[in-house]
Amino acid sequence: MKTLLATALILLNPACRDDVRIKTVGGKVPATLTPDIASTVEVLTDPNGQYRPPMVEGAAKFGARILDASCVQEIKDLGIQKNPEFSLPADAYFQPLCLETTYFNEDGRILEVKRQPITLEGPEAIEVAVSKDNQILDFPDVLDASSYAFLIMDSSGAIKLSQGNISGSYLDFKNSLDSGTYKMILLAQDSEGKNVKAITYKLKAMITGPLTALNLNLKFERQYYQTRSIKRLLIDQ
Repeated sequence: MKTLLATALILLNPACRDDVRIKTVGGKVPATLTPDIASTVEVLTDPNGQYRPPMVEGAAKFGARILDASCVQEIKDLGIQKNPEFSLPADAYFQPLCLETTYFNEDGRILEVKRQPITLEGPEAIEVAVSKDNQILDFPDVLDASSYAFLIMDSSGAIKLSQGNISGSYLDFKNSLDSGTYKMILLAQDSEGKNVKAITYKLKAMITGPLTALNLNLKFERQYYQTRSIKRLLIDQ
């Protein structure tokens, strides 16, 4: 009788057995899961301004966040979606940041968390000169784009201008740029806010002075912009 009682106690208390494995079904990985932080920087974006994280076996949903350069502080949550493709905002360029990807299975369980330090420069920059008193950028329309967003940073990395939800491919900076060189990222977006193209500019704001080859070039650009603007106005009407 004592032997049977001892056996029953052992069966009722599995924690006493070294070979017992507790199985959980459908539970999420604890929030204390240590993310895998890459030690090297890889190119994870394309010319369209999309972030495409590497695949993980069994992943059915993907979450993405933009963190600061230390990979700790959240800057922007890009949400959770079924396809591994996220549209990056304009302020994700020209500064050291960190991209975090969370992989989920069909049941919503976290499979893995990866963090990737990056500095996005965008596609090869197009150099454009604008005069101090006529700061206009008239660029070609982008196919499938319904709106545009841009961000301009000075040589120190400070944001000078930014704007989103622009309906036309004509930008007037209203002479708000001091003379100097600036970095600009222009995002063309579809009706759902998804990036369809990213364009990088190197802007040179110059003070108009004596007639030089540069000023002649600026004069030509102004005439070109005005001609395009008149043409766009006639087409709209």
